[in-house]
Amino acid sequence: MAGENAWFNKHILASKIAVGIGLISYPLYLWHWVLLSFIRITEIENPKPLIKLLLILMSIILAWATYYFVEKKIRFHKNNNISLYLFIALISIGSLGYIVQQQKGYPSRFKDYNGSIAQITPDTDITIKNGILFKECQAKFPNADFCLIQDNKMPPTALLVGDSHAHHLYSGLIKHTALTGGNLLNLGVGDCFPFFDNSNYPNEKCRPLVNQALELAVANPSVKTIILAGRALTDINEQTFLPKKHLGFFPNIDSEATIEYDPYVLFKKGMKNTLQRLINTHKTIIFVLDIPDLEFEPAVCISRPWRLSGVATKIPCAIPRSHVDKRRHKYINMIKNVLKQFPTVKVFDSLPAFCDLNYCWASKDGKILYQDSNHLNNSGAIHLGEYFILNNK
Repeated sequence: MAGENAWFNKHILASKIAVGIGLISYPLYLWHWVLLSFIRITEIENPKPLIKLLLILMSIILAWATYYFVEKKIRFHKNNNISLYLFIALISIGSLGYIVQQQKGYPSRFKDYNGSIAQITPDTDITIKNGILFKECQAKFPNADFCLIQDNKMPPTALLVGDSHAHHLYSGLIKHTALTGGNLLNLGVGDCFPFFDNSNYPNEKCRPLVNQALELAVANPSVKTIILAGRALTDINEQTFLPKKHLGFFPNIDSEATIEYDPYVLFKKGMKNTLQRLINTHKTIIFVLDIPDLEFEPAVCISRPWRLSGVATKIPCAIPRSHVDKRRHKYINMIKNVLKQFPTVKVFDSLPAFCDLNYCWASKDGKILYQDSNHLNNSGAIHLGEYFILNNK
């Protein structure tokens, strides 16, 4: 069934249409990726199927033109200088890309906000300047996804533990030594509650890392403050926290199976168990209520020169407060019920830092505060840290 005389090869793969597609396949690969990616960036929402189809057709036309007017001209050209010209072009384009990368884009393009679209992304300098590098951390905390400390030559004075929603608080908290004591240690694992005895759901590193972090804070007299933080448990993400079958979130839950795998029940039990173990250490215990979930990407709040949809930018750059309150109602009530038993635990509520009576905002004072729909960027972390200090003295 193989070979050049096989029917499929001779009549299908050797047809003019198939051969033509084969000839333009490489420029088609290059063009379709650029166009589809670019339109996904420029549009506020996922582009409509018709727009995607038109871009694919445009990719075919551009690929054909590239093959006939560029590829064939270059590949079969007998000019010995063509390689030199290509090399100069490559160096020029690479240099331009490097300049753009070093400047983090061109801030002058975005007149609606102070700074640039780079504000949406985390400030990587924070990790390098104020945190031990992850490779150095691996030796001490091999299960950590997040590991930062302000000065790795000094003992920690405070512990921030949890998932990525604890990690994104770091760059704001380190600016306030009155709260952290000056040497904040951040340890965490993605998709993990900041409680003792996490099972391996969905990340098997949850239990060993969180236990290690909390036990370190309890045993270390230099740690005066323990900050527990994590993503709010709501209908948006509760499936993320479903335990693996037959394991459960905590190994010693004496409840029926239907209740055992309820993430709200497990969260409540884990929080109560952890606070009972920490409260007798006579350290300052802080529980952080999570930030609002936007339900949209903050990049849509940045105006662009054009969009095929005709929509310039999302106005307002916010989500209705009623949506947030409704989604968090069960989560907040559950936490309040637990905290009634632990009146000495401090509660830092992040909601008022971002919300008024009508909206929860993704931007303040002309700055984007979110990295994505549910994580703060550096500006947002600093904004929240300042709010915590002003309202929790």
